[in-house]
Order: sequence, then C-alpha cells, then structure tokens
Amino acid sequence: MATQFGINAKNVMLDALKNHNPGGGETIYIGAFTADADGALVGSPGIATYAAASGGAIQLSGSVNVEVPASTTVNHIRIFKEVGAAQFVIYKKDITPEVFTNAGFLIFEEATITLAG
Repeated sequence: MATQFGINAKNVMLDALKNHNPGGGETIYIGAFTADADGALVGSPGIATYAAASGGAIQLSGSVNVEVPASTTVNHIRIFKEVGAAQFVIYKKDITPEVFTNAGFLIFEEATITLAG
C-alpha cells in the first residue's frame, strides 16, 4: 500500500514529466510506428493532453487522433516527447499489426501514465 507521501512524490514527478521537455515546449505525443526500436514514425503523431497528476497517475484528457497514411502497417505505438531523432519514450507497446490500405486514423481515448512501486 502506497503512503500519502509516496503518492504525493509520484504526483510531483508525473507533473514534472508532463510539464517539462528538454527540447522546449510541454508536448506529449502518441505515435504509430512500423516496428519497435528502428521502426519509422508513420504519418503524424497526435498531441496528447494530460490532466494534473492525481493518485500517482496522469489521465488523458479527451481523445488523440494519430494520422496514418495509406499502404502502411502499424506494429508499434509509443507515447513520447519530442519529434525526430531525440525522442524521449515514456511508454511503448508492440501491437497486433494494423494494415492501412487507405489513409486513416488510430484514435486513443484512454492512455493513463502511472509510476510503479
């Protein structure tokens, strides 16, 4: 069971993660990739807005649309800061391959970030 001190410390760390970006700005992105590690970002990542930390977690506010071009297979999802070579990955997940014959969107309606322990 987490102590109130532990929860408060997590809230401070999560708010700092949400509100700080080493490259400038405070944006968190959700993006689709062709594969883990060396996979290329496909299309345009969506901008994720998170509420203030509470109970040791930050919750996505609203939905995020991730644009995916035609003739693309998405195998991997990441939540990250920065766009380009210097990504700071917050979370990553391999997914069942999703084939986009036509251009479309992946829509995220829930993406909670917590600190374990």
